[in-house]
Amino acid sequence: MPQLTHTITAPPLRKWGQRMTNSNYAFFCPECGAVWCRLHNTLAQGGVWRVHTAACFACGPGALTMAWYPDLTKYYPTELLAQEVLTLMKEYMK
Repeated sequence: MPQLTHTITAPPLRKWGQRMTNSNYAFFCPECGAVWCRLHNTLAQGGVWRVHTAACFACGPGALTMAWYPDLTKYYPTELLAQEVLTLMKEYMK
């Protein structure tokens, strides 16, 4: 299974009206247990990681959209954003 690693520059998440610590993001598959994508945030200080649970490409759609931070996709590199669009289109066409 391919593992994705990308660098992004994303501002901190706001949760319940409060600014959260800038974070890196790891995508964890609950089916096979793989960390299948890592997004290294250049603004994250101290190496803080937030884990997002989502099925990987082998076990599910492999989508990188997070309901709790939908604006994060604005900061994805072009190749990652293109992959996300194709993944979501393939899932939609089922």
